[in-house]
Amino acid sequence: LVDHGRQFERDAIEIYEVEGAVDAAATATTTPTVVGGPEDLLDLLDHDLIGDTPTVLAVDRAAQDQDDVASGPLVLSDGLLDRERFFGRVHDATSSVRLPGEERRSGNPVADYELSDGRRWRSTARLSGAKSVTASTSASDAGAFGGTRRGAHPHAAVDNDMGSAWQAGWGEPARDWWRIEFDQPLVPGKLTITVGEQVSSGTMLRVETDGSSRDARVPVSGEIEVDLGEETSWLRISEAAASSAALALADVHWEGRDLHRRIVTPPIPKAWGAPEGILLRSQGDRRTGCVRIGSRVPCAADEDVAAEEPVAMDRVVTMPAPASYAATLTARPRDGGALHALIQDDRLVTATGSTTAVRDARASGIAAFDGDLATSWAADPDDVRPTLSVNFAVARSLRRVTLVVPDAAPVRRPTRVRLTWPGGTRDVDLDDSGQARFPKISTDRIQLTILDTDEAVSIDRQGGGAALPAGITEMSFDSVGAGATQPSTEVREHECGSGPTLRVDGRALRTRVVAAPADLFAMKSVELRTCGTGASDVVRLRAGENIVDFAASDAMAPESVVLRAPGFAAVSTADRVAMETHGPSAATFRPTSEAEVLVWHQNFNRGWAARQEGAVLDPVVIDGWQQGWRMQTRGAVRAEFTPDTPYRWGMGLGVLALGALLLGLLLGRRDRGADLPPVAASGVPPAALVAVGLASGGLLGGWVGLLVLGSGAAGAALLHKWRDAAAWLTGAVVAVASIGYFLRPWGSSSGWAGAWSWPSLLVLLSLGAAIALVARDAAGSTDRPRFLSRMKGFSTPK
Repeated sequence: LVDHGRQFERDAIEIYEVEGAVDAAATATTTPTVVGGPEDLLDLLDHDLIGDTPTVLAVDRAAQDQDDVASGPLVLSDGLLDRERFFGRVHDATSSVRLPGEERRSGNPVADYELSDGRRWRSTARLSGAKSVTASTSASDAGAFGGTRRGAHPHAAVDNDMGSAWQAGWGEPARDWWRIEFDQPLVPGKLTITVGEQVSSGTMLRVETDGSSRDARVPVSGEIEVDLGEETSWLRISEAAASSAALALADVHWEGRDLHRRIVTPPIPKAWGAPEGILLRSQGDRRTGCVRIGSRVPCAADEDVAAEEPVAMDRVVTMPAPASYAATLTARPRDGGALHALIQDDRLVTATGSTTAVRDARASGIAAFDGDLATSWAADPDDVRPTLSVNFAVARSLRRVTLVVPDAAPVRRPTRVRLTWPGGTRDVDLDDSGQARFPKISTDRIQLTILDTDEAVSIDRQGGGAALPAGITEMSFDSVGAGATQPSTEVREHECGSGPTLRVDGRALRTRVVAAPADLFAMKSVELRTCGTGASDVVRLRAGENIVDFAASDAMAPESVVLRAPGFAAVSTADRVAMETHGPSAATFRPTSEAEVLVWHQNFNRGWAARQEGAVLDPVVIDGWQQGWRMQTRGAVRAEFTPDTPYRWGMGLGVLALGALLLGLLLGRRDRGADLPPVAASGVPPAALVAVGLASGGLLGGWVGLLVLGSGAAGAALLHKWRDAAAWLTGAVVAVASIGYFLRPWGSSSGWAGAWSWPSLLVLLSLGAAIALVARDAAGSTDRPRFLSRMKGFSTPK
């Protein structure tokens, strides 16, 4: 297969038609204020917290310095997150949410695309239970090799989820390390370290504290126990020796561990009052490894990406005033035995695989008996004896088994299997059609272990090959047809506690899952129902900080929390407006009713000015990017791009000046034979060259660059008698610097030479030498420089 069967064909040209497109302008009677960024608006619309009416971002409302800028409701979101972005990437380009003061990794002038004064309105991370959790590098860093994996941040080693792990970034051989600094000194006692799956057994780790350092070798189980009976204020785990492998820690546990990494929403000004709506979303990742392509659902382990918040969604919501809300909660399926039990609830036949290659129910054992050739059970590639366990509600007589694996399925086709039931064991070979016959077996449960398979590989886009996992697309017995475990499409209400638990300032709100098993099997998001009724379901937030924790259940992971004030509902009050354009720099809008704002669907530019019946309208940024004005009456609005007039005057004056110049040249032309005064020689003073050169070196390389540049100039001055050799040597230094970029070009697996400092310093050294040589030429001297000629021991020219 190519790319685990995820390839598909599309037409070379696709044409789309948009029906009912919105006109170029609109008016609105209300403009909600959104605490967040422009990227939050679609989610707010999906969760019915805003309608299609224009909105004003809090950052733009604060810039207006007005309390009555928005007549509509106030909506709070946690979407404008403090992340660091690697600007060279389109996807997987942003880091995990940063803590205040956290070290920047990219070195860019700015961390991310910024709104004006946007940092005041960003949601940041806060650590409780420890002062800091840091690492040498992380795969969650912006610019990490191969793309950022936000779920691999340092806190993943202490997040109470064995499925997540901190992973060091790939790069040059180094001693990767992970470090935690406690709030106050403590005695960890028995320390249990569980390494990530990619750490090989036999790797030597070093555990360090305030007063001790000890080495421990990773066993086959991947779990190390170290007794730390002494008091310490910090703990550091690292590789005992530098290596090219990346260290990963799935869990670091000690008695009494209680750490939380919460996202803190920005505080709202008291004058604005409490928000009518609040949207909090988990920092998840939809990539479970399976994706639907047409009628197929191929799965690949390398596309299973860990979420930044896999099991808990912790927030700190700062309120300007107390308020009460009704909660709407959603969750996403969390693959595992608990989810499989919900999917197969009340089924007469259930199937369970020994392992699964990805965290997706569509690759679980259920897929082998669901009657759908689009899904396949894919065992873990490391599972040497993949086993599928099938349970029947009543005993069945079995004489034949059929295993189907289409050519497009991303699994290896079984050729020999072992049947195990309470009464015995039997090995059977499958024929070319995937069938095997055997003496009658009467049982209510049977295990099918894959002993041998056909060969099958996946070729990636770079031409590399990898073996596909063993698996089964569809199976059946002579007395039990295919589709016996097909999930039901009937919506069911499960027991209380089946969904995640919401805690607000310590008060717990338990939930239950209400969904069709088919939706859970498809890994779709579902709404939750609270277990209480009436007043017990009301969420009350106090003035100041509120701790909102949404913790996963065994079967479901939290996805979103939507809080609505009583009586609050999103409204749509936008009306289309007729518009007349007058060239590229003017337009007239004709509203049909009174409204608060006029919106022109184009990028905001302060150069546009609008008047309505002679009054100048105040500009306002709509949705974080659109042009808008606050209306005063119902009359027509005339908008003009004010810089256009001085621009055109400037162009006109330039044309007149050019004409005057040409006219002067024609009228004032001398005869060709007339004597012209000689032009005197001119040059740049050597001191100016040296000053400009030194200033350039300082701006390019700081004090170190200035020192290196000065060294190059001094070296060239000392070699003044061999000027040609010095010039050649100056070029040779640059050639040496270029070798680094030849050895490590952009995109090299060993890293880019641009991350080194020595090539840049060599260029500055050469630049300093060139400045010294040019300065001597400008001085018109072939002898030693003046500052050397005046030194003691040298004769002074007459």
